[in-house]
Amino acid sequence: MSANGDDGAAARRSGKRRLAAALLAWPLGFGALWAARLEPGLVERWYSRGLYPREATVLRSLAGVFPVSLSELLLAALVVAIALRALRSWRRWRTREAGLARLTFEAARDGLCAAGGLWLAFLVLWGFSHARQPYAWHVGLELREVSHDELVDLGRWLVGEVNRLRPEVPDEALLLQPGEDGVDPRLRAAYARLGERVPALAGGGMLLRKPLSAPLLSRLGITGIFSPFTGEAHVNDRTRPWLHLFSAAHELAHQKGFAREDEANWIAWQVCRASDDPALQYSVTLVALRFVLQALTETRGHEALALHARLSDAVLDDLESNRRYWREQRTALTDVAETVNDTYLKTTGSPAGVRSYGRMVDGLVAEWRARHAAPAGTGEAGL
Repeated sequence: MSANGDDGAAARRSGKRRLAAALLAWPLGFGALWAARLEPGLVERWYSRGLYPREATVLRSLAGVFPVSLSELLLAALVVAIALRALRSWRRWRTREAGLARLTFEAARDGLCAAGGLWLAFLVLWGFSHARQPYAWHVGLELREVSHDELVDLGRWLVGEVNRLRPEVPDEALLLQPGEDGVDPRLRAAYARLGERVPALAGGGMLLRKPLSAPLLSRLGITGIFSPFTGEAHVNDRTRPWLHLFSAAHELAHQKGFAREDEANWIAWQVCRASDDPALQYSVTLVALRFVLQALTETRGHEALALHARLSDAVLDDLESNRRYWREQRTALTDVAETVNDTYLKTTGSPAGVRSYGRMVDGLVAEWRARHAAPAGTGEAGL
């Protein structure tokens, strides 16, 4: 057999071994994540308070060297690499160096290898955060089934809050202000303030980006995104201004190591409400009200309509401009993105999928109960 023949056989054996390893990465990763969920205390101690903060610091330091999102740069490089690979394969096919079946196999093999590697990297860099102690444990609150009366009472309070806050907030105050590493100083101060009560949120750096791909994110129905591979939080600043501060606080919660969407929403609520800034309070309170109205619409539609009718004209304008914006942005890509996100959430441990975003209400009601159960003046509740 010729040397070239030996090299070709060795390459094929190596390719098969890489493919087997890539395919094995998926069950191993899911198995490790399942096992981690059985011991959230160990995950909290060794990963969430041990390995993850160190990894996140290194990633943020590397990403912070670049003036724009490193995630977007890497994604662009990946697209270019795929295009060059496709061009090379086309030339090999044209020159009869390789047949279509072989080229297809090689592309599928290399794609699966890359996906398997990214899956394991995702788990190590951030994914195990899905298995840490729940945020309710960190704040000492119990999440129980929410009653209709509690939901209505909370909704009435939220309506009163947004009506009170909106006149105090000029439109420009809702925009993200420039700050160190892209983080609005008001959000940085609010996180520091809440971190005094919740140690899991204390310390650590923060890095926030306004992505160049914001128009595409809007088409995909995305208000913000966190990249576990670079440690960067991104906020889509093309959405309505009153969403910006909440979206930034939400993505920074992911950066702090809280992966579940409902918990990131709840943390954003507590962060913004911990601030004395009315813009932060208004942004998150209006988001919370939307979730409560949605929950009521599914059970007591007439109560949701009654609360909606109490909103001031300025608040109604904010809600209508938001509906109009997303209606204009919606395309077939939006449906695909929602399906992908729903699958991701269910895969990583949120059985409710995209509906888990609305489970923020459970946390709000838990605070509501604590507020009314605590003696007057103790300040024990987040609300």
